[in-house]
Amino acid sequence: LAGSHRYGYTAFDVDISDYVKAGNNTVLVEVDNSLEPNCRWYSGSGIYRPVTLVIREKNHISQVHLETVDIHPASIKVDVQTTQESKVLVEVYDNKRLAASGVPGILEIPDVKLWSAETPFLYEVRVKTDTDEQVIPFGIRKLEWSAARGLTVNGERVLLRGGCIHHDHGVLGACEYYDAEYRRIRILKENGFNALRIAHNPASQITLDVCDKLGMYVMNETFD
Repeated sequence: LAGSHRYGYTAFDVDISDYVKAGNNTVLVEVDNSLEPNCRWYSGSGIYRPVTLVIREKNHISQVHLETVDIHPASIKVDVQTTQESKVLVEVYDNKRLAASGVPGILEIPDVKLWSAETPFLYEVRVKTDTDEQVIPFGIRKLEWSAARGLTVNGERVLLRGGCIHHDHGVLGACEYYDAEYRRIRILKENGFNALRIAHNPASQITLDVCDKLGMYVMNETFD
């Protein structure tokens, strides 16, 4: 046994480095739902979100955390963890234009294009070492909330107009397909939605990526 995970809706990694050998290997991923009875609806049982085999150098980027620090002037904080001590370069691209570069920490972004549901602009953050590189789309925005003003995005008051969606796709079943998710969120966006509550479980990475791209606020539920 290389690893296990006790919830079907959250992403997880299993490091199989100590188990694989030179030549052919068989990697078995099993789902056992027999001890967890279904509750208010039947969502299917099995593997319905992407499974990926990732091959990396021994010295690689293990984690990147991005967050908006401020929008006047615009700055972001980039935290990077590597498996071994490495020199790390961070580059921020506005489409193909280099907007900022430096080492992990706080980077200021000149002439910033802020992300919101109306203007869902995404920068591309590239984190590089001598042996690895990660590319992450990232929107720069400031979220605030109070009893006096409610929710504000980039200083502007926002009313959430939306509804709840499940992870399934009707007649397509429980499996997660990028094209189906893109189509669903595009139609909701075209009909005036600006927000979604993911009911009743965490959204897939596909759903979150599409919401970032099309401009949709997300209330991401923890579990049912």
